[in-house]
Formats: sequence, C-alpha cells, structure tokens
Amino acid sequence: MTIATEIEKPVASVFRRAWIKRRSATTALLESGWTEITTYVKSWGSLKKAVDDIRLNRFTYDGIELIVRNDEGKFNIETDINSLWYGYLTRYKTLLKIEAGYIADDGTELPTDASLGVFIVTDEIPISSATNEATIQAKSLASIFDEVRAVNINGLGATLTASDLIARIRDHTDGSSNYIFRDFITSTSWVIQTTTSNYNFATSSAYQDKSAWDLMAQLAESEGFIVVLNRSGGIEFRDRDERTTTSAFDFYGQTYANPSIISLNEYKQAMDKYYNYFVMKYQDADTNTSYLTAGTLASVSPSVLQWKYGQRTYNFENTWAVNTATAQTLVNNLYNEFSELKNELNITCKLIPQLEISDKVTVSYRSYSAEGFTQWDGFDWDGANWADEKGENFDWNLLPFKVLSIETDLENFTTTFQLRGI
Repeated sequence: MTIATEIEKPVASVFRRAWIKRRSATTALLESGWTEITTYVKSWGSLKKAVDDIRLNRFTYDGIELIVRNDEGKFNIETDINSLWYGYLTRYKTLLKIEAGYIADDGTELPTDASLGVFIVTDEIPISSATNEATIQAKSLASIFDEVRAVNINGLGATLTASDLIARIRDHTDGSSNYIFRDFITSTSWVIQTTTSNYNFATSSAYQDKSAWDLMAQLAESEGFIVVLNRSGGIEFRDRDERTTTSAFDFYGQTYANPSIISLNEYKQAMDKYYNYFVMKYQDADTNTSYLTAGTLASVSPSVLQWKYGQRTYNFENTWAVNTATAQTLVNNLYNEFSELKNELNITCKLIPQLEISDKVTVSYRSYSAEGFTQWDGFDWDGANWADEKGENFDWNLLPFKVLSIETDLENFTTTFQLRGI
C-alpha cells in the first residue's frame, strides 16, 4: 500500500485539515502542541511555493487564506472569553499548519507526514457580522526573516562561509539567549549544506539595507544554491541538484493506465532561464575593474550557443567575497550551473501532497500513438532526446524532470507542477 496506489485509483478517499499553534501569554513562546480548527473552515483556497519558476534566483513562497465560521466567536480577539486565543498572547504570529492526503481502504492515512505547509498569521483577522465568518490571512514562514535587519544578526564578521552565515541567522537571539527564529523553525528543522567560499561582513556595508531573508537569498544566488521552505515547516539552504538519484514520483498521462496527470498545460524550452554570459559586480567602486565575467561573447557560428540563442547576460552584485579569486569562483559556478538550455513542463494533476521542491520525478505521456509510423525526418537524428525536438506531440516514457514549483488547490484537490528537465 503506497500513496501512488491511492493517487492512481479512479475514486479515492481524501482528507484536509488545519491546525494552529498559539503563543503563551507568560513566555511569549509557541505552545508545544497543535490545536485543530478543521471543523471551522468553510473555504480552503490554494497555496504555492516555487524556486526559479519565473526567473533564476526568484524564491516564491505564497501564503494562504482560509474562510472560517465564527458563529461561536472562536476567532475573536484574545480578550474575548469565547476566543481560541483567550488566555494566550495575541493572534499575531500564530502558526497555521495545513495537511492533506489520502485514506486507504484500511483507514491508513497517506503520506505519513501529511503537511502541505506551515504558515504564520501576521495580519489582522477580519470578521463579518453579516456572515459570521472570519478570514485568516497567513503568510509564508519566510516573512519572519523580513522583520529582522541583516545588520542586527549576531556574529556576522570576516571570513565566514555562506553556510556559516546561514547558521548565524538560525541561531540569532535577542541578546538575552532567546532565539528569534528557532521558536518558529526549530534547530533540527534547518538543513544547511556546507559551502567553502569565504565572505567578509566586517567592513562591507552592502547588507545594511537588507533583511535576513534578503541576505539568505543573495547568499544562495552567489553560491548557485536555493533557499527552500519545505512542507513540514523547515528551511533548507542547499544546491540545486535533485534530492535523490531515483524518482520520488512517476507521473502518468493519457494513453497510460490510471493516469495522475489531468492536463499538460505547457511544454517549452526555458529560454527565460538560460544565460550564457555572467557579469558580477564584486567591488563597491563603480569602475571597470569592479566587474568579473564568465562565459564568452557571441561569434557568428552555428555551433556557438551565444550566436544560436543570442547573447543572454545575467547581471548581479555581490561585494562580500574576500578576494578577487573567490569572486571569480562564484561567478564561474553560476555560469556552470545556468549556461545549459533546459526544457520545462507545466502539468495539473490529482492531489499529490508528498513532493518537495527539487524532487526528481519522471513523466510518461503520449499525445498520439507513434506505433507503426516511420520517424524518418520527424526529428533531428543528432539530437540527444527526441522529446526535445518533436514539437507539440509527446511520446514520453519515464522522462526525468525535477520540481521547480508546487501549487495546490485545496478546493478541488489538484496540484499543478512546474518541472525542469534533467
């Protein structure tokens, strides 16, 4: 019995749940357990998280909006005795967890960890007396890092690697040994991949106007890494490689038995994320010597990618590298990571709750039957992969991709994925 088996069923039993975790009026810290509010939810909406789905180094983590019943006053202000927050600190910074999944015939719930995401309530909860409804507007957990200026993070100094700096953010305190972030994202929920290039924050002023989240995002850009908020409420700072060598899920579409794909929305060469020339400003002074480059300029030749696809330049700034050699290594790493043109696919599927950003998956899909037809002159025989050449007709069998974005519609129990070829 697997979740793949439940997803493939023509008729399946599903569940969705919502939970809150409040802050103590005594300690100002989160309570240890979760309180379920599922029975109050009238409208679930949707949620999305994405890395590089629009452009390189764009990390998108949307919040969620729930419409809940308030005829009992459960979502009133914390001074109301009927409120779920009565006796607690405030509704502000309450954690909200959303779960969804499948129920097997024997009652087993799948996946084992049914979390789709953990969010934080940072806006007022408006209440309508006409409908006895309240609206919970919860943001991504990334918003807790927006409230803290990077310059106030403890321990930022010279010769620290990106992984060291991320650890400093994780362990940031108020100066009295009270953790700022670890109450919301526990220390064991941080995954920080080790890096080696050193940065110097002792003399740099380039981060004075940045938030802690801005700092993490720019460090990820410099290293060719990503910052991922996973579905269990953890944070990961790691490279863009797929999580495992084997597929986390195999998608099947039309002409396959028990398909999980409802619609194939778009298949394209991702020109918007292809760059063949990188320019990095690594010194504060605005002079010619303040810039480093990686890649080559275009020359007229059918074998030169810069001529074949155009000169596509990625400009960015990072003045934190300790020396020129380190800065050149950073820009070279970005070129090596992003100078290859990849294909991308957008599909809408049945609810698939268990996948994470950068999971390796495969797609099997046919838009017609190729059996019995010659393929002569139907594609470039020198091409490495027929699927890359044949236009709008698809004949894929376990074609490998990795996940760039996940958007879950909790009203219709569907998931839309943006996938990138590997």
